Amino acid sequence: MTPRTLFEWLGDVSTIFADTAGAHLLIGDEIDETVTWHWVDIDTGERTELAGLEGMVPMTGGLARDAILFAPTARVGPGVLGAPYRTLDLTTGNVVTALQQDADDVWQVTPGGDNAGRYMIVNEVSPGSGRLWLIDNRTGTATQIASSTGNARGSVSPDGCQLAISIYDTIGEGRTSSVTVTSLVDGSTVTVIPDSLLLGWADVKLAE
Repeated sequence: MTPRTLFEWLGDVSTIFADTAGAHLLIGDEIDETVTWHWVDIDTGERTELAGLEGMVPMTGGLARDAILFAPTARVGPGVLGAPYRTLDLTTGNVVTALQQDADDVWQVTPGGDNAGRYMIVNEVSPGSGRLWLIDNRTGTATQIASSTGNARGSVSPDGCQLAISIYDTIGEGRTSSVTVTSLVDGSTVTVIPDSLLLGWADVKLAE
């Protein structure tokens, strides 16, 4: 078999991701500190430049994923109105804008916690309030899952079937906290645990 060239790098720094079937590659080519992303079909050699992802940062810790979230930046800091969070279906090369920043408050994106890396959590924090979104990388959708006057935290179970949301409100003289667990399969409420905080999956702590 004669080897064939799938991609030629132009920059000095490169990044490669593959889907779990090993049929497609995502290749990042960095030139002058700007990364251009290319989707490559290994079987046909088809290569597509993903202009919608130029300069964006992939939020994943694994090199083999079927879907990846791209954020405006990996740093925690003030947002920019309209800055997008986009998902890439690595099996099809389809890019979708799942969420856009709508305030210049502090934004942070973290892994949802499931082993497959399907879900990501986006947290927006401003003085006296906070909001959480759950992004489904596979479907390219974002759902606001919480808002609070204090702190909110979310975590997906390792099997990707349940979502735990911790709310800690601080408005007024009292402080209230609770953890709500819902099913990601049918949306039903599994349990509500009052006077508790979410430390990790299935770990709670009584509020002081």
